[in-house]
Amino acid sequence: MAVRLALFNPSPYPRRGHVTVDWETIRDRVPIKPEELVIRDDAGRRLPCQLDPDSFDPDPANPKTLSFTLADEMRSVGRDDYDPAYPAAHVTLDRLHPGDPEVPAMVRTEASDVWDGGQVRGVKLRNGLLEIWILIVPAPYLAAENWFSGAATSVVVANRKGSREALDSYPRYHHANEKRVLQVDRLWLPCPAWGPASRCEVSLFNRPYELVSRSDGPVRATVTLRSSPFEYSYSSRGSNREEKLTCRLFRVLSLYAGAEHVMDELFVRGSPDGNQLEDPANALTFAARYFSYMRIAGGLRVSRFADVPDWFAITSRSLAPERMLHCYGFATDAHTGPVEHPSPRYPLPGEAGNTLHWSLRPCKTAKCLHLFTFYDAEGWPWPPEVPDISAAMAAMEDLAAAAQRESESRAGKAWYEHVYKPLRAK
Repeated sequence: MAVRLALFNPSPYPRRGHVTVDWETIRDRVPIKPEELVIRDDAGRRLPCQLDPDSFDPDPANPKTLSFTLADEMRSVGRDDYDPAYPAAHVTLDRLHPGDPEVPAMVRTEASDVWDGGQVRGVKLRNGLLEIWILIVPAPYLAAENWFSGAATSVVVANRKGSREALDSYPRYHHANEKRVLQVDRLWLPCPAWGPASRCEVSLFNRPYELVSRSDGPVRATVTLRSSPFEYSYSSRGSNREEKLTCRLFRVLSLYAGAEHVMDELFVRGSPDGNQLEDPANALTFAARYFSYMRIAGGLRVSRFADVPDWFAITSRSLAPERMLHCYGFATDAHTGPVEHPSPRYPLPGEAGNTLHWSLRPCKTAKCLHLFTFYDAEGWPWPPEVPDISAAMAAMEDLAAAAQRESESRAGKAWYEHVYKPLRAK
């Protein structure tokens, strides 16, 4: 028996893309084995789809989420909500039939382990546009340099001019060893008002992560990481007895086909016996801090609006090779505090201008987006002759300002479409 899902587009303009839905909410209504599942749109075409395992249960026989890619744009219905009375389109979940046409070929996303000396050192996510190398060990280069855990130390962006490193403007063999993004370097967990401290601080940059699960397919590549365990102590009200939970930070990183961004979902679980994979595990309130080091041409230009705490953009001030400027955007549903640039107390003062950090507001879960792209300056109206250095500097400043505006636009749109108002199915 086929089952229909209603699709919703909350935007005032047509949209297409990927849709992810909780498989557990519809599994009992779909009498189809996962390996026989196909999805068809209103025109009867098969859509690329995949089932991914639970973050806590990597067994592929127990999938947690269903994701699929739309073939066409969904119309706007003139509403900015997900009212079930106003669907924009439908898809049908059905069983594979003999003779069904193949799904159109797409660039397959990939999530792969990277081993060294019998140990998993990290994971790579690829989708044809981005290749992201994420470390799960703190010391990938030298044992004494143990502060890289959980960081992406290389993000390669492919475009019509070839592949470029998004974190460093210099040639490949002169990249800064310190470069990294996506690193959650510390957490804060609130303590009770009657306790001796207001919060518990946990450093994560020098502790290894564990790879819990990974999956990939035609729609997205996903990995789930968990931090090394740490203790969270508190005292119950009216009692001097100290209670302890053994906790971990979990991160679910997803790279969708055709996307220039990676999604990063954060949550903290704790339990008295240290088992976060089974109930009753506690979902804890936390605040996380991201740290980044990007050595890009001319330094970092931070663009953030004080009254918009959900996203910001970073742009380079000067042209990289091939007449391009680096653009990085961050967005979240948990709000952020101020962006600190340079990062205070960075131990290498001469390189502090390449660093920045920001903190998420306290939350139970946080959905974050990291955007990597370039602003192409080809066709920019440069003066035919630059009479003096001041005119050249003014032209460069105009170009950097244009790149900044474009970077803001891309980051704001990514926040709106993938964090605030994503496409949904019911």
